[in-house]
Amino acid sequence: MEEQHDGGPDPNSNVPIFRLDSDILWRIFALNADLEGFTTSTGRDNNSHKLHPLNVTRYSSQVCYRWRKLIIGFSSIWAGLIDLDLLNAQAHENWMNEVMRRTGQSLLSVIGYKELGPHPGAKKLFISLLTDHWWRVRKFKVAVLPSKFDSSLWDSLWTTPSPHLEEFSLEEFSRFNLFPSEPRSDALFADHAPSLRNFRCTNIGFNYRASWIPQLRSLTIQAPLNVQTALDVLSRTRNLEELKFEDVGIRNPMPIDRSRVDLPNVHRIQGNATLRTALTILEHISHSAVCELGLHLVDHPQSDAPEREASLKALFQIVSRFTENHLIAQKQHAPECAVATGFGFFSYTPPHNWHATRKPSFIVNLETYEVIPIDGIFPTAYRKAITHFTFMHKAAFSRFKDPTLDNFLLSLIRLKTLQLSQYAVNRIFELFLKNATVFPLLSVLQLRFSRGEQLVGATRLSLVSFLLGRKSASIPVEILDIADWDGERPTWIKLGFLEEVVGLKVFWCANGVDGEYICGSGSPEKLDFCQLSG
Repeated sequence: MEEQHDGGPDPNSNVPIFRLDSDILWRIFALNADLEGFTTSTGRDNNSHKLHPLNVTRYSSQVCYRWRKLIIGFSSIWAGLIDLDLLNAQAHENWMNEVMRRTGQSLLSVIGYKELGPHPGAKKLFISLLTDHWWRVRKFKVAVLPSKFDSSLWDSLWTTPSPHLEEFSLEEFSRFNLFPSEPRSDALFADHAPSLRNFRCTNIGFNYRASWIPQLRSLTIQAPLNVQTALDVLSRTRNLEELKFEDVGIRNPMPIDRSRVDLPNVHRIQGNATLRTALTILEHISHSAVCELGLHLVDHPQSDAPEREASLKALFQIVSRFTENHLIAQKQHAPECAVATGFGFFSYTPPHNWHATRKPSFIVNLETYEVIPIDGIFPTAYRKAITHFTFMHKAAFSRFKDPTLDNFLLSLIRLKTLQLSQYAVNRIFELFLKNATVFPLLSVLQLRFSRGEQLVGATRLSLVSFLLGRKSASIPVEILDIADWDGERPTWIKLGFLEEVVGLKVFWCANGVDGEYICGSGSPEKLDFCQLSG
């Protein structure tokens, strides 16, 4: 801990927090000042702005003399709070200057995701960060409009060493190549960035053999790199742990003439690209045994391109291997997992709390604009592992049916929780009519409809018939869960018709309070949310 200034307890207060040790207070202030994951915009209401770490730190420094002395004395706290969006919203630049003064000589963390706008102080501050303070920048995550600055400003990125830079992310709003498209004679950061671990930028040329490339842990590949060059860069990143790529400047990649790139430590890959780009990159890299995958294909299917079907099949096999590798790596004898599918998407995760806001511990995710054959993308040997299944197909895509879906569903003999959209309810009931013992262990049914979506008559009939049919077959669904109806109480829904499914427990959430009703109890009006909202 640096620049600690101790002080005695506030003599005018008996509140315990005022008597805390300075080290404990510093820890509290540092936690309150954590900008990681916190984004801000001037469009937020005033109450949200008050929660911004910079404002919280400022208010805390005004509580009492001792706190003020402690907080202002910790330059490292202020150095981690350089949020250009928030500072740009100030009426005067005095506060910007004061914040920078309080940073002392500490290493800076800078974020800014919105255009700097007309505020002269914000523009002046940004220029100062690149010219006068760049040597002490630790994190730089900024999106800018380069044309609003003199082009010579950007020269500092090539000519100024970055001895403390750990994370660099620079995006430009214009989507034009305003930065040099070819590497300069001198490498980015004057070829001196010994601490750099995370690198992401758009439309900026750099020396692809720079000294700092082998030490990267996270790399985002974007224009102006093409696929061949991207793979050449990756061949020098043996320590890489996370790879992201966004269509890298070439729509139809030429045949790649190189051996596979070995990335033994990569445990997360995310891509936003065309089918050919994604497939080419994934076919030419070797990653760690267990690796996450998130992939969004940005191009639409082309009926006049027969080779696309072969490419899709190859990609589905790759996605399947990511899933299978994680299942193989699980130590327990009977691994469990959750699978989600619908038109154009597939997702695999370990079981997790669907109501929790935190991300699952592992995920394989594919998004595209065409039918994904679920039976061909999930490894057959592990169907028994699926205990949670989400089927969110929409009626609007009903003509794009997956012919392998029924075969896949019938193989889910250990399924416990089934999450459905309205259209999917009808599909599941159709399958139930063909095979009454489908999902023999199913106990929880979750409905997830879009906001305002009515529960139409056909779906009501399918839902009741499915629930009553399972009860008659001695494999009843025990719980119907509507607690997470797009995050709000479904005030447009009437579920009183479920009263005849005696013994079924219905769970919901209204005004932040969980509710429960056992069907057949004689009070079906409790399931009339339209009436309750009135």
